[in-house]
Amino acid sequence: MTLLIVAICGLATLPAHAAHQDNSASAQGSREVLVRKYLDAIEFDKMMDALTATMVQLQTASIPADSAVSPEMSDAMGEVTTEVMRELRPVMMDRYVALYAEVLTTDELSALVRFYESPTGRSITGKTPLLTQRSGPIVQELMPRMQQMMVQRLCGRVKCPEGFAEQLR
Repeated sequence: MTLLIVAICGLATLPAHAAHQDNSASAQGSREVLVRKYLDAIEFDKMMDALTATMVQLQTASIPADSAVSPEMSDAMGEVTTEVMRELRPVMMDRYVALYAEVLTTDELSALVRFYESPTGRSITGKTPLLTQRSGPIVQELMPRMQQMMVQRLCGRVKCPEGFAEQLR
């Protein structure tokens, strides 16, 4: 998942590059086929399942012990998150296919497919869910510090309402 996130973030820096490629319907269609091969090679569904599981884990861990959220409610929140993510996955997939096909060239997509279908690419793909799972505690550990830093900087720039910082803890 980390690789997918890096790739998605990297795509934001490439709009000028995309303007120089063949945007005919047939070229776009060819790129979309390659994107689907790429997403299949990286086991997009498994990656999304791992990401969702990590989201649920972080969501559950962020509920304060003195919260009115019962264990049953917490479990239901996790189930609903998982259901919604699975239901929206085809829409996400279609949007990613269109985005990647618009931004990446046929040569770039072909290289991605070759890499992720190679033994090294398959090895990395197989390890990605573990990396995603293990990254959850890192985010969880850093989240209070990140929130504190963001609140301090925000309230340093604009006048925050009384008790604003305490509400976010």
